[in-house]
Amino acid sequence: MAKITESFKITINDVNAKFTCTNKAILRIFETIACTHSDMAGYGASNVEKTRLSWVLIRWKVKILERPSYGDTVKVVTWARDTGKITTHREFQMFLPNGKLSAIGSTKWALINIDKGLTKIDNIITEQYSPEKECVFDETELKKLSSPTEFESSISYTVTRKDLDINQHVHNLNYLDFAYELIPDEVYFKEVDNIEIYYKTESKLGDNLEFRLTRENDGYTVAIVNKKTDALNTVIKLY
Repeated sequence: MAKITESFKITINDVNAKFTCTNKAILRIFETIACTHSDMAGYGASNVEKTRLSWVLIRWKVKILERPSYGDTVKVVTWARDTGKITTHREFQMFLPNGKLSAIGSTKWALINIDKGLTKIDNIITEQYSPEKECVFDETELKKLSSPTEFESSISYTVTRKDLDINQHVHNLNYLDFAYELIPDEVYFKEVDNIEIYYKTESKLGDNLEFRLTRENDGYTVAIVNKKTDALNTVIKLY
């Protein structure tokens, strides 16, 4: 079970005004097949009650080469890579109906015991996933993103129920929505083709956050901080 493949149809909920697949939809599809793989390996969301173990996403890197369109059925492939003592990587490829590569992605995950916190990844878990060495990017290690010291605009936001996932934290894909609230219209409607996200700490119901935008040579960086403590939650790079 080194690599698994699934097909996904691009629905009306996945596309923008140009009827092409949005960044959030691509990340959601990647997230979905990752969960399927973990369920098959016996360490997915459906197994948490038994194993007391859960995967926490800490980094995303995604590049869109050509966007699927409304009605397309895409093929998505995923596999585990480079499992360490407390973190592991996962790779993704998306293919258009004509077989052309559409998007690639790499992620980094940590394993937690829901009763005790961060825990080691033992050999039994590693064997269930049968990790591959192949990486979709030239750089095999996903770098941490730094929070800019200066920013040109910001907005405040209080976390609501609709933002939460099954762990009662802000769902990782919703941080992309947060970043989109700050970027210029022409960038938002065009959709950038490169996304990197670094999650440092979780956000919970009622947290008062501040989104801070910095324009850079190759795009935009949005830092999300807890407004009360000024602690960094997430950094998102769009370019």
